[in-house]
Amino acid sequence: MSRALIVGIDDYPSCPLQCCVRDAKAVAGLLASNADGTHNFDIWLETTPIGKGKLKKNIKEFFEAEDAVSLFYFAGHGFLNEYGGYIVTPDYNNYDEGISMTEILGIVNNSKAIDKIVILDCCHSGYLGSEPDINSAIVHIGKGVTILTASGPHEAAAEVNGHGVFTNLLLAALNGGAADLRGEITPGSIYAYIDLAMGPFGQRPSLKSNITKFVSLRTVEPPIPLETLRKLSDYFAAAIVSRLFGNINVFLGNLLCSVILVSIIALLSIACMIHRKKQQGFKVYLSFSELRTPLLAQYIKNYLKPSFWFFNIEYYDFREHKRFHFLNELAICEEIHKNLADSDIFVRFIGEDLQPNEVRLVSDEWNDLRFNPFTRELSGTPDYAKYEVDISYDKFGFSNPHNRFQIAELSGRVAPMKHIKSILINPDESALDFAFRIINELTHGCREQQYWKRSALFWRMRDQIMNQSKGEET
Repeated sequence: MSRALIVGIDDYPSCPLQCCVRDAKAVAGLLASNADGTHNFDIWLETTPIGKGKLKKNIKEFFEAEDAVSLFYFAGHGFLNEYGGYIVTPDYNNYDEGISMTEILGIVNNSKAIDKIVILDCCHSGYLGSEPDINSAIVHIGKGVTILTASGPHEAAAEVNGHGVFTNLLLAALNGGAADLRGEITPGSIYAYIDLAMGPFGQRPSLKSNITKFVSLRTVEPPIPLETLRKLSDYFAAAIVSRLFGNINVFLGNLLCSVILVSIIALLSIACMIHRKKQQGFKVYLSFSELRTPLLAQYIKNYLKPSFWFFNIEYYDFREHKRFHFLNELAICEEIHKNLADSDIFVRFIGEDLQPNEVRLVSDEWNDLRFNPFTRELSGTPDYAKYEVDISYDKFGFSNPHNRFQIAELSGRVAPMKHIKSILINPDESALDFAFRIINELTHGCREQQYWKRSALFWRMRDQIMNQSKGEET
């Protein structure tokens, strides 16, 4: 059973009000029945001047019943002093202004009803359930209690257009403004509706509760008919089937795009293979130190070597030798000699502190010093890069700058040499652009080298023919 005690007082001796009785009657009329005319609350309406004792007695008796929902609504004057907040009755006196809000909360907390709801439209109504009693340090709101007030503890409650501002919005909410999709109106939805409607207005409503779920105060016609809501599962099933067929079409479109993309990649791969076959290949000997120039070594691995493959340029790096870690130093030197003899171009990568012909031994604090057979000195880790540079002199000589290159940083202190062509690293240049620039320089050097080789072969053959003709004349 749901019951409501609704009180509205206008007749105060020194400060009468104009809207409280009208508000109480309007609230009672809406709570008495639902929008479809079915019974809702049993109404106990008090609109005549009532004294403090009688009103307190009525409130206490009202909340003693074991109802499903017990709702108390009050519209009138409110008062606040240093001892707490009060709802004011017409028989108020100094130091006896009315019924203490703390006392009302105690009565409500002790009620046997399942859901207890208190709605106050009076000044300072927000004190109820907000401030502790002078004899207590905490505020206790009992289980199942919901408190909805028109203003904060230190705020007045205004009247506008024949109703209280708060109750006017409360009536609109109960008429369906706060209804959910099922047409149910709860204290929570009422507070949300009033709070949103008030906006920046100085009077602020408040909601306090100790509940697990809100109870419905009134039912109106839902914005969407219940028959339509019950068919949502059917609508969703149809939508899922439609979406599924739509996804199939999207899948087929994606599959077609993937096939086209794979075909383009395959054609590009075939074009790359044809391009590599047409390119004139040559062999490059790469010389660098992983210990001294680790960043350059990483760049060679990630960018330069893949570019060599693309342009059909063979390269040799003895560090990739599958037996490198099992060979001794003399065997590694033999490998370096053999591959230098088979290479067309020698490329040396140097750091800022290393010149191609500078003697520099690599120290390794984790290894003991040992005799290095090709430097004839005691050292830690053997410096094969230095050895490669020295041996390249014998292989490529000093006069031809087209087959020996040194690559260094732009800011590096690299001494210019006539027999070695320098390629400087520009920090503003991308890694791939720099790799293509290196390949362009090496290709140009290889062509120049072949030109001079053909020229030298031509003049050598010419001299042999001339010498043979002179021998025949004699």
